[in-house]
Amino acid sequence: MKRRWSLLAAALVLLPGAASAQAGRRIRGTVTSLDGYRLHVDDAGRTVTVRLAPDYGVGALVAAKPEEVAPGRYVGALASRHANGVLTAREVHIFPGNLRGAGAGQHPSDADPGGVAVAGTVDQGALDALGGTVTLAYPGGEVVLDVPPDVPVVRFVAGARSMLAPGAHVVISAASAADGTLSADEVIVGVDGLVPPM
Repeated sequence: MKRRWSLLAAALVLLPGAASAQAGRRIRGTVTSLDGYRLHVDDAGRTVTVRLAPDYGVGALVAAKPEEVAPGRYVGALASRHANGVLTAREVHIFPGNLRGAGAGQHPSDADPGGVAVAGTVDQGALDALGGTVTLAYPGGEVVLDVPPDVPVVRFVAGARSMLAPGAHVVISAASAADGTLSADEVIVGVDGLVPPM
């Protein structure tokens, strides 16, 4: 199950456009209740119900220190591109070792029209409390990523179903049936009030 939610995390962050096209709908919101396998979420003021698979998995996001983004780490980011090719991060995600290489490169982002999802190994540079600049390397290329000091940095960890309590912030890539019913087999939840930035 850990592998499955890890792949969802990669899809949500590294290949968001592809994930949305396959899944039907991206839901970002706050849990209002969980009734058996029916998860009710407040998505921008509208209650959305998602039917969860009996074996659904939960992945979690925790706040990370910028200093954790250092050479050798595999990270993803949602960013905006500048004319000189440099990307400015809007959020940075640190991935577990089993996702090294997943979604490597640059891809369009559905979370930010005109934005870029990028993933790679930190090859040069490091971050600190004031942000910084790192070079992300991936097969066939590399990109310079500028990270301002106020950009959220998060890390993926294993989650638990008990985390889906009222008030928890979640992001879900859901399938949509012909009758409008939404279903999913994974949920990503923010820990300690963290709002998933993706």
